[in-house]
Amino acid sequence: MFKKASNDYWENTWRQELATQSTMKCLQVQHPVVDNPHNLWKSTRPKKHEVQRAEIKARLITGTFILQTNAMKYNKSEVSATCKLCGSDNETKEHLLGSCSALSQIREENITRLKDILSDDNIFTTITQDSGMLIQIILDCTHSSLKDHVILSREQETDIERWSQAYCERLITHRAQIIRSK
Repeated sequence: MFKKASNDYWENTWRQELATQSTMKCLQVQHPVVDNPHNLWKSTRPKKHEVQRAEIKARLITGTFILQTNAMKYNKSEVSATCKLCGSDNETKEHLLGSCSALSQIREENITRLKDILSDDNIFTTITQDSGMLIQIILDCTHSSLKDHVILSREQETDIERWSQAYCERLITHRAQIIRSK
């Protein structure tokens, strides 16, 4: 009885948090929330570099990775939200993951792995033609907003999660290299 009450409390708390925090819109709460880690953590092997990749991605999902739009909000001095890499748009997680022209080569090199995982050209085309859907697949392929468009096996969810963690790490690493070189 206590376990059920505790699970209900935490599930309600998470759902309220998701409903009120715009930074949490890309995250799907697992059911039950207690003793059931998110796919991000279920798919991460206990190896230092994999945990670091998962941390990068978790910060991107929750909006705690400091991009230019975040820096602008929280910095008292003049900070532009414009992407330091391409200079053409505000640097949001959606811009970083899906449209920054300075990262297009990395995007192209890595997107073919997603096609291999999905193993269905029609689904891959559907996803890549809708930038919002592609970003959601990258951030959380278990999100309920995708269920009408893509049905994934548990193995595909794990593979997409591992691929997307590596992809996010490559983007962030390349972003840092470009910024340092300027």
